[in-house]
Amino acid sequence: MKRYLGLVLGLALAVSASVSAGEMKSASKWQMQIDGGFDVLASNFNTAVYSGGIGLGVGAGYLVNDNWSFWLNLEDYYLLSNSSGSTNNLVESVLSARYTFSGTSVKPYLSAGLGTFTQIASSGGYTLSSSDFMLQGKGGLIFPAGDHFSFYAEAKVGVILASVTAIDIPITGGVMFDL
Repeated sequence: MKRYLGLVLGLALAVSASVSAGEMKSASKWQMQIDGGFDVLASNFNTAVYSGGIGLGVGAGYLVNDNWSFWLNLEDYYLLSNSSGSTNNLVESVLSARYTFSGTSVKPYLSAGLGTFTQIASSGGYTLSSSDFMLQGKGGLIFPAGDHFSFYAEAKVGVILASVTAIDIPITGGVMFDL
């Protein structure tokens, strides 16, 4: 979790420096996003022990045109536990297609994708991990803050295709910028 926080802060500083230096002058087909949020554990998670998760994420996207884009996102959620001595992380890696509706001040979007869901549990010095495929749908709003910089908020529904299907609902918000 600390390494992701360092990566996010480093990228935010780099973007901040380039924006203030006026280097973002031309439109790019590549974008990056950095976000944070919380994960609601909806079904087939041990909610007696874990109340939800907090996390950070990064993503890279390629804009096909004004409406369609493809995104690769990586999210890491640390589950909040009432049990001492154990930790649990959920890592989601999803490749998705996004359709952004036209708009001027606010741009809504819908997205669908396929990826992997990895759960990493640690307790008493032992670590166990498992990975499964997942389907993810999401909807959100983009709030342009300049020609090459935006804020966004989104809600996702992840269907984890394990031996027992589980569902999580992450709610995130962050920044998006041209590369």
